[in-house]
Amino acid sequence: MISGVRSTWQTENSEEGYFSIHNYLMDDLVSSEDITELMDAVYENVFQLRGVKRFNIVLNDMWLYPDRMIKDNFPEKGYSSKVIGALCYNEDKIAEGIIGTDIVFDRDRLLPIYEDSKPSGYIFTPLFVDNESFGYAMISYGTEPRSYDEVYRLWIRDVSRGLEALKRRIIINELNKQSIPRPLSKFEVNSDINELSEVQNILDNNLFKYHFQPIVNSVDGEIFSYEALMRSATDKMIPPLQIIKCASELNRLNDIEKATFLNILSIVQDNPQYFKNKKVFINSIPGCKLEYEDNSAVEKMLREWSEKTVVELTEQAEMTDADLDELKDKYRKLGIGIAIDDYGTGYSNVSNLLRYMPDYVKIDRSLLSEIHASSQKQHFVREIVEFCHANNIKALAEGIETAEELRTVIKLGADLIQGFYVARPSEIIIESVDSNVKMEISRYHREKEDGASDNSYIAGKVRRTAIGRLIKEGKTSIVVGEKDSTFRDISIVGTPGVKTDIHIEILEGYDGRITLENVALSNIKNRPCITMAENSSVTLCLVGQNILSGGGIKVPESSRLILEGDGDLNIKLSASDIYGIGNTSLKKHGLIEFYQDGEIHLELNGKKCIGIGSGLGGDIRINKGKYTIQMIGDEGVGIGSISGTNPIVIHDTDVSIYTNFYKGVCIGSVENSIDIEMWRSLVMCNGSGRNLVLIGSVDGKSASVKSHDMSIILNVRADNSTGIGSYEGRTYFSIESAGFKYNGMGKNAYSYGGCTDDTDIIINNSDIIVDIKNEKGIITNALKERIKETYRRFDIKVDYY
Repeated sequence: MISGVRSTWQTENSEEGYFSIHNYLMDDLVSSEDITELMDAVYENVFQLRGVKRFNIVLNDMWLYPDRMIKDNFPEKGYSSKVIGALCYNEDKIAEGIIGTDIVFDRDRLLPIYEDSKPSGYIFTPLFVDNESFGYAMISYGTEPRSYDEVYRLWIRDVSRGLEALKRRIIINELNKQSIPRPLSKFEVNSDINELSEVQNILDNNLFKYHFQPIVNSVDGEIFSYEALMRSATDKMIPPLQIIKCASELNRLNDIEKATFLNILSIVQDNPQYFKNKKVFINSIPGCKLEYEDNSAVEKMLREWSEKTVVELTEQAEMTDADLDELKDKYRKLGIGIAIDDYGTGYSNVSNLLRYMPDYVKIDRSLLSEIHASSQKQHFVREIVEFCHANNIKALAEGIETAEELRTVIKLGADLIQGFYVARPSEIIIESVDSNVKMEISRYHREKEDGASDNSYIAGKVRRTAIGRLIKEGKTSIVVGEKDSTFRDISIVGTPGVKTDIHIEILEGYDGRITLENVALSNIKNRPCITMAENSSVTLCLVGQNILSGGGIKVPESSRLILEGDGDLNIKLSASDIYGIGNTSLKKHGLIEFYQDGEIHLELNGKKCIGIGSGLGGDIRINKGKYTIQMIGDEGVGIGSISGTNPIVIHDTDVSIYTNFYKGVCIGSVENSIDIEMWRSLVMCNGSGRNLVLIGSVDGKSASVKSHDMSIILNVRADNSTGIGSYEGRTYFSIESAGFKYNGMGKNAYSYGGCTDDTDIIINNSDIIVDIKNEKGIITNALKERIKETYRRFDIKVDYY
C-alpha cells in the first residue's frame, strides 16, 4: 500500500491517542458523578490502548454502598470477598460490551470465564491510590507475546486517579445529605468555582469559537461536509465536555444549545463560498427545549439554511419516544438531516437505531481503531454499513487515524470519512483536504470497485525503470514523487507494441521530469492513465511511440504540465464524459504547455468530449508540435473549454481537428467569451453537427481571434455555424499575411462572424477563399463599414442553401 502521507500520526498535536492535546480522558474521569459514568468514559477511551483484545475492570463492592465510604476505607491490600464486573471490553464481541454494577461475583473467580480457541495471555493490574485498593484491571493482547507499555501505565494511573476523585465526590455528597445544605454546596462538589465562573462568563458573553473538521466522501476524497466543533474563545482553554458539564450545573444548557446553532449558522451565512454544495454537522444537546423567542430565532436560521444543515444527536441520550418523535418531526418539517453520533458503543443496538432512523450514522472510533487487524470489528462494521445502505442511511466512519484504517473502512463500504488522518479540525475552513490523501482515497475506492488490491511501484529509487519488469511483478500503478525518493527525474521504458495495465500517479509537491519511452499505459474506462495531484509540476518528455488507453492525463487547476521530446503520444478514449489532456467537464485545469516535436493524436467518442482542456478552462499554450484530434459526441471542444474564458495561444505548429457534435467548438470555448491568438501555423478544422463554431465560441458574448503568418483551412456542415467568431455574440477577427480557406454549408452558416452584425473584420495582405451555401447567400453578417481590407485577394463562391 502506498500513501503520500504518513501511515500513522505520531505527534502530540496530530494523534488522537493518549499523548494528543485533544485527549480529554482525565477531564471526563474527574467530572464523572457516578461509577457508571466513569466506566463509560473509560470504555470510550479503550481505543487509546493499541493492540488490546480484551480489557476488564473489576471493583471492590464498597462502590455499591456509598454511605459506607464515610466511615470505612477501601482495603489497603487485596479485594473484597464480592467484586463487581464494572467493565468488559472484548474486541471479538464489541456489541456485548458491559458497563455498570449489575454483575457481582466471588473474588476467587478473578474474572468471568472466557472461552478461547487459542491460548492467550492476561495481565492483571491493581487500581489503587496511596493505601486504598479500588479494584483491579485485566488487559489481554491475545496471542501476541507482549507486556503493557508506557501508554498503558499512564492510562491506568489516570483511571485510578479518576476513581479517587469519584470516591471523594461521593463522600462529599453523602456528607451533604447528612447536613443542612449550604447555598453553594453543589459548586463545591461538582466543579471548581473559578471554572464555573469562567464558563458563566463564556455563556454571558458568547465567548465561543468553532473549529471545522472536513467530512469527505469515500469515492474521491472531496469534502462533503464539515463538523463544527465548539471551543472556548478565552485565554484559559476549557474542554468542550467540561463547558457542557459546568453549564449543566449552572442550569444553562439551553444557552449552549442556542449559541451553538446561531453561531454556527451565522458562520455559514457569512461565508457562503465555503459551504457551496457542502453541509455542516451541528452537535445538539437532546432534551434542551429553548424559550419561545430563542427557539423562534434558531428555527428561522435553520429554515434559511436547511439544505446545509445536519443535526447530530448522541445515541446515548435518554429521550422518551414521544420527545424523540417530536424532535424528528421538527427537523423533518424543516428539511434538516439527522445524524446519530458514536454508534457502536455499549449503548448501541439495532432497535435503538430504528427509533432514530437518521440520515447519517457516525460509527464510533472504538470500533474503527486498528480495524484492519480485527476480523471481528470488520464483521461488525460491515453489518452496520449494510444495515445503513438497506435503509437509505449514509455510513460515516469517524476517528480514522491511519492509512490501514482508511483502506479498510472504504473496503467495507463506508460512504463518508472523518478523522485526523484525512484532515484535522481547524478554525480556518479549508476548501480541500491534502491532494495526496484524496488520491489515496480514490485508489482505495478503485480497489473496492475492482475487487482487487492496487499493487504500486514507488518510482525514484533508480533513475530508469523498465516497465516489463513491473508487468512481471504484477504492478498496477507507478507512484511518482515520494519525498524520500533518490531521483526526482526518472525514465519509464517500455517495448513498442507491448500493452500494460499500469497507470501513473504523481503526488502533490512533485516537481520533476518524467520520460516516457515506448510506454503503453492503461486504466479502467474514464480513469486517467496519468494523474497529477494538486500543486505538482511535471515535464513529460516523449520518446518513441506512447499510448494511453482508458483515460488521459489529469492536470488539476494548481498544477503545471509541460510536454517535450520528439516522440508521439496516442490517446484513445470512449466514455460518457471524457477528456484527453486536462480535467473533467466540472473542473478547471492547470497550465498546459506543449514544446514537443512529435505528434499528439487524440481519438474521443462520448457524450461530452474535451480534447485538450477542461470544462471550466485553464491556460493552454501550444508552442510546437503536430496535433490530430478526432472527436464524436453530443457536446465538446477540441482545444479549449466548455465554459472557461482563458485565452488560447497557438503558434509554430500543425493542428488538424475533426469533430461531429450536436454543439461544439474545435478551438475555443463553447459557452463563454474567448481570446485566441495564432501565428506561424497550419490550422485545419473540420466539423459537422447542429450548432458549431470552428474557432471561437457558440454562446459566448464575444470572441477575439487574431492570426498572422499562417494558413487556416475550415470545413463545416451544420445548421448554425461560423468558421471564426462568436455565433451568438460579438466577433473580432484579424488576419494578416495569411491564407484563409473556408468551405461550409448550412441554413445559418457563415465564414466569419456570428448570426448578428456585431462583427469587426480586419484583413491585411491575405488570401481569402470561400465556398459557402446558406439561407441568406452571404459569407458574413458583418456590416461593410466594419470590414477593413488592405492588400487582399478574394475568391468567393456563394450559393443559397
